[in-house]
Amino acid sequence: MAGVTDSAFRIMNMLGGADPVYSEMAHVNALSHGGKKTFNILSADEREREYIVQIFGNDPEYFKRAASAIDKEGVPKKNYKPIKKSVLKIIQKMRSLITGQETEEFIFFMKNFEKFNADAYSEQKINRVKPAVIDINLGCPARKVFFHGSGAALFTDQKKTRLVLESVLEATKIPVSVKIRAAVQEVSMFDFLKNIEDLPLKRIMVHGRSLTQGFAGQIDCPPIKKLVKEYPDREFWINGGINDWKEAQRIVRETGCHNLGLARGTWGDPLLHYKIKNNFREETVNEQVKKIQAGILSLIHTELNIQSKGEKGIFEIRKHLAWYFKDFTGAKDLRKKLVTIKNINELKALLEKEVL
Repeated sequence: MAGVTDSAFRIMNMLGGADPVYSEMAHVNALSHGGKKTFNILSADEREREYIVQIFGNDPEYFKRAASAIDKEGVPKKNYKPIKKSVLKIIQKMRSLITGQETEEFIFFMKNFEKFNADAYSEQKINRVKPAVIDINLGCPARKVFFHGSGAALFTDQKKTRLVLESVLEATKIPVSVKIRAAVQEVSMFDFLKNIEDLPLKRIMVHGRSLTQGFAGQIDCPPIKKLVKEYPDREFWINGGINDWKEAQRIVRETGCHNLGLARGTWGDPLLHYKIKNNFREETVNEQVKKIQAGILSLIHTELNIQSKGEKGIFEIRKHLAWYFKDFTGAKDLRKKLVTIKNINELKALLEKEVL
């Protein structure tokens, strides 16, 4: 998710129960030429486990160079410090108001956060991080990607797709995975698997919608179930419209695949991973309790984003703040105020006024 899955966002989801976490997409051409800005897009904290770097493009040679550069150099390292005491103070104040009423998934998140914060250090020990996996995006439908022959467009050219995969596998010892769509034009996921059945890919993430569906509608489960059965030795993951535990259960039941990829459903809800893993039905919780929990999550996310990106982080966090408070009574007015904050002090003051 371009502009969303940066390091702070990944950490929030990791603390909420995510297993593999993906970077934003980085173009292989820029990586091949050592583009500092593009490499910075891939920067990560060494505690992000399992961290997957996602790349895209359409030239096998550039894919090879990019994979080689990532293998040799890794990606820039983030250096998170302990959360400021002033932020922790208001978090503690907010938690004290809902003691004994916190949801199970929120308690899980906070335990992970407290450990993460205690493990933070102020002195940088290493400068680079080696990702666990390099992922090739063959499913992105965005126009600016597709019209340049990348993402889902590359998927339609199975000969070139194979050349790309062979080039990357040759250039790195880091495991390689792919993200595909169920179908793009006349090419299906079955065509893809037949084309690469001898290549040692770590995992295959299938977005269960065709290109024409985009991000709309439910995924088509029966063909995915057939695919999983035909290739029992492959590690498949399924994604597309998994926004709650009920939809997650349906997909697992109807595809037979227990590995799920979450995307837009995590916007404003990094706790979704825990809820799905535990088949967790929505609790009847006082709205004020949920609002305070959202306030705490938004504060932590904001502090991480500012540490990660400096002062510009406060502007990039605004969309996330709106997502955290999208489903509450009077949310419209609060969200208007949230997307205009200029620093974390304004956020703290706003939360104390509007949430507590």
